[in-house]
Amino acid sequence: MLDTTATNLDAVNRVLGSIGDSPVDTLESPTNVNVINAIKELEYISRKEQSKGWSFNIIDSYTLNADTNTHRISWSTRFLSVVDTVGDKVFIHKGAYLYNLTDQTFTFNNSITVQMILLMDLEELPEVMQTYIVARTGEMFQMKFLGDQSLSQALELERRDAWAAIQDYECSSNTDTFNIWNDEDMQKIRRP
Repeated sequence: MLDTTATNLDAVNRVLGSIGDSPVDTLESPTNVNVINAIKELEYISRKEQSKGWSFNIIDSYTLNADTNTHRISWSTRFLSVVDTVGDKVFIHKGAYLYNLTDQTFTFNNSITVQMILLMDLEELPEVMQTYIVARTGEMFQMKFLGDQSLSQALELERRDAWAAIQDYECSSNTDTFNIWNDEDMQKIRRP
């Protein structure tokens, strides 16, 4: 459930505004169906967008420790992706634990180091990502619950602007990652 911070309240109120609903004063124990749906949609879109992996939520070297008694690694709802850094194991979420699909086991005798994509709370995200998630949520919320064509166009423009801003943020945050000339295939094309 979305927590009740000011950032989340502002986000829900912006989503409600996308269908012309009045803002609310609190997110604690909501009874208004539009507020409940706005919260659910915001959580869904946030998770979906963050699962793509961004400079601010990818951790290249994340250590997971197994429980000393069970030798299992508990799964957290904040884990969006777990990738073996060595590249020879496939890990998945199975029940309440991390599962080694390659060896078909829940047992981990040692800690493992993985690349992790972590789900972050809305207020922990960079401003540009918060803006994008709220814009995308507002657009989807309006399409599902109101379906007004003229509003859809305005919200689409807002979402596109937010998408451009997040792409600009990523490019400036990861200069090596987005340098086309660092790409091996592009280097082959440049060479005679």
